[in-house]
Amino acid sequence: MGDMYTNPPQSRNEAILRAMIDGTEYTDPPQSRIEDLLLELKEAIEEGGGSVESYEQLTNKPQINGTTLSGDKSTEDLIPIDKGLEFDSDGKLAVSLGDGLAFNSDGEIDNLTEANPSDSATGELSKLKVGSDIYSVVTKAVNDLTNYYTKSEVYTKDEVNNIAQARFAVVAQLPTEDIQTNVIYLVPKSTAQTNNDYDEYIYALKSTNPDTYGWEKIGDTEIDLSDYVTTQALNTALADYTTTTDLTTLLTGKADESDLDALETVVNGKADENEATPVSVSGNPITITDAANIPCESLSMTIEPIQDLHGYDKPWIGGAGKNKFPLTVANIKAANSGATWTGNSTTISGVTFTILTDADGNVTGINAKGTASANAILYLCGIVENGFSGYLLNGSIGAQYEWAPVGIGYFNSSDTYITEQKQFRNDDVEILSHPKYTLYVMIANGHQNVDYTFFPMIRLATETDASFAPYSNECPISGLTEANVRTHGKNYLPKGTTATIQGVTFTVNDDGTIKPTGTATGGNIYKIGDNLTLVGGQTYTISGNPIQYGGSGTFIYGLFNASDDSILAGDYGSGASYTPSSDISVYVGIRFWYGMNFTDLDITFSPQLEIGSTPTTYEPYTENTVTISFGETVYGGNVDFESGIVTVTHANIASYNGETINEPWISSMDEYVSGATPTTGAQVVYPLTTPTTITLTPAQLTLLKGYNTVSANGATISLDYQKDNLAGDIKKWVIEHFG
Repeated sequence: MGDMYTNPPQSRNEAILRAMIDGTEYTDPPQSRIEDLLLELKEAIEEGGGSVESYEQLTNKPQINGTTLSGDKSTEDLIPIDKGLEFDSDGKLAVSLGDGLAFNSDGEIDNLTEANPSDSATGELSKLKVGSDIYSVVTKAVNDLTNYYTKSEVYTKDEVNNIAQARFAVVAQLPTEDIQTNVIYLVPKSTAQTNNDYDEYIYALKSTNPDTYGWEKIGDTEIDLSDYVTTQALNTALADYTTTTDLTTLLTGKADESDLDALETVVNGKADENEATPVSVSGNPITITDAANIPCESLSMTIEPIQDLHGYDKPWIGGAGKNKFPLTVANIKAANSGATWTGNSTTISGVTFTILTDADGNVTGINAKGTASANAILYLCGIVENGFSGYLLNGSIGAQYEWAPVGIGYFNSSDTYITEQKQFRNDDVEILSHPKYTLYVMIANGHQNVDYTFFPMIRLATETDASFAPYSNECPISGLTEANVRTHGKNYLPKGTTATIQGVTFTVNDDGTIKPTGTATGGNIYKIGDNLTLVGGQTYTISGNPIQYGGSGTFIYGLFNASDDSILAGDYGSGASYTPSSDISVYVGIRFWYGMNFTDLDITFSPQLEIGSTPTTYEPYTENTVTISFGETVYGGNVDFESGIVTVTHANIASYNGETINEPWISSMDEYVSGATPTTGAQVVYPLTTPTTITLTPAQLTLLKGYNTVSANGATISLDYQKDNLAGDIKKWVIEHFG
């Protein structure tokens, strides 16, 4: 069929048409939409099949611009002149385009004038030169494929679809076949976590063997935020900080560096005033209100023999045992000096009184025998000072013998008789408070042939055992095995201990305050600071009861006597003061009764015991303590803490047997009289002619800042301390910060 064409194709389109008609291959890629359509048409014809032997036998042949593609067709046949395209002999476009455009012989569009920039409404264009220039551009656009990709340089649709894309896959376990390298496999954890159910793996080349694939765990779904701060925590942390703007506002008008330089000049002299001279004080206890928080520059303590006089000022007053009355053979004979004694017996008004004793000479009773011709009275002591407030008298011979009492007579300070009490019927008599007293036993006038034994005894009111016990006038003497000096703040009361008593739990808080809860199943006392020693003549104030409440049947909060639990000062919400006449052991306590419901009351005590007569704001107990152990008992001397040297000035004899001793001595059984000797067998402490020394490790006591109460287990403390130096502190701060 191709033999019918003798002239070469005038265009690419004509070449495609000839290939279509001839059934020959056309290999050039399309360079325009028309070429693309012609090639698709060619492909459709060739693949269409059928039984025709040639193209000319086909029906419904394709058309271009209304011209059927049959026979020998030129470009002019396919693009008619009436469509506005016309070429000259040189192949230049030289005819109208059909929309009023005409070209002249120079290839210019003839019916357009020079565009007038000011006449935008006409839409006129500048004259355009076409002809050879347009032909050159069109030819270049069709034939020059430099800026085009070839088919081999671009992906096909299938190739694009087959590009691997990463994806996720949830699997029960890692696969062993058909493993994809572009899949992230999610394997359930053995133990699930909140928002973290899977571990993640990929199948990748091993770094140790680049030719081998293997599983690589790349993490899990948990995000660990443990080291990150939350918004709330950050806001809380920054709550106490100020912004730059606020700080600038606060500092406006405040001191600057020049002001501090001036301040340093002012405080220089004042600081030096206190730095140069320490303050010397002595006593026991010592109250200091202006101490610096630094060690004492010197500290010493004196030691004196300590004799237990059982609350009295002479060894023979007040017993060491249950019986506090000085019932001795010597005292009874001295009180009845006008009587005639045969051994330990004397007869008064027909009645013979015999002092009964044991093997040690202790009085065990008074026997009365005979017929009384008058009131027969045996005095057991002379007129002595009454030191028995809060004591009971007993010792008569029974309920049927009201005429045979143990009596006590009371006198004023001038020894004038005031009144008396008689104890009989086995009833206790509470001893009255009078300056002086005397004690006696009596058989009333007219009673005949009596033979009775009295057992006179004075005992503490808290002592429930009324059975007789001999009086012992032994007043033992003790020394110290260590020196202990303690300083504490204004509050004397050490922190209590949490305890449950009779159904009530007393919980001690960190600051020393106490919260009781529960309902009392019985009565008792919760004690704080048991056996504190108060100094005679010093006024103390207790405070800490938070409400105007307390009393018998509910609770009493106050200061108690450690020896008999008697109340010394009760705080009912406003504090209470107490001034002991002599040194006394005390404690602060909460006494409560059956049925007291502390849970419903819902109160917290702030226990405070301080020097002075006015309660002040509560402060928790604080202390510093220093101790030096001697390695032996020292009965008298001095301890220098700074050097660690103990000077021993007294010696002790456990049982005196006529040894030569220096005066003044102290005896456990005798009152000292110059020139006299102690009783054989008594404990005696006496001064050495030449003191001895013990060298130990030095120690320092650091005072608390401001208020201190310094006390010791010895007699007297002496110390030097530095005052709290506010001016010096300011000076130091100025120098540290501004040089």
